[in-house]
Amino acid sequence: MPDAIWYTLTERKESDLPMHLLVIYDTGEDELFCLDFNHVGNKKEPKVVSFIPGISLENQQYKVIANDFGDFLLDLVQQEI
Repeated sequence: MPDAIWYTLTERKESDLPMHLLVIYDTGEDELFCLDFNHVGNKKEPKVVSFIPGISLENQQYKVIANDFGDFLLDLVQQEI
């Protein structure tokens, strides 16, 4: 069964995903949301950022989606309710 580690390792091979990112969510629209271990917030947790496969690493925006995984998960749940 695929999981975040498998998916991250696959994306590192296929789309040059940087080592500091861990994929946690695929939007289904050519954008991945990742934990960014190079940018840790006030709570000492990685921020959730966007990564777009196919865009060169020099041109990636790494837009902040949430300050930590908890905020990200809460937002997903609230959207579903």
